[in-house]
Amino acid sequence: MKQISSSRRLLLLGGMAGLATAGIAGTYTLERHPARRAAWVEDVVRRHLPGVRLDAESLAAFVQKVLESDLFEPKKNRLAAFANRTVPALAGRVRPLRRQLAQLERQVLSEFLLGSNFFRVADPARETIVHSGRFPACDNPFARFT
Repeated sequence: MKQISSSRRLLLLGGMAGLATAGIAGTYTLERHPARRAAWVEDVVRRHLPGVRLDAESLAAFVQKVLESDLFEPKKNRLAAFANRTVPALAGRVRPLRRQLAQLERQVLSEFLLGSNFFRVADPARETIVHSGRFPACDNPFARFT
């Protein structure tokens, strides 16, 4: 069995320590800078609705509402959003991270769509989509009351 040289061992340990430090610093940065989370939430909505005009004021209010909610309370949600903003290639390749990110994006987009007029307009590509919050009676846009 071939022994690992001490210089190679130091290089490997240094690399692992650097990655751990970068991960901790990144998580700390994301936790301390809500503007980065806000940019991520807005990016999710805009990326999944290409060609759709979004009302800027209501989108900003929605982003603020998401930041005030407990959506980013679990560390795994904060880590997934951080990884997606800083190293998207990594977020797409690590299976647990990719799953968490997909779930988080679905939650954000579903919340936006169900609280907006997206399903109530004839053509969302031609009309401005305004988020006004969830509707009090029934938030299912496909429900038919007779």
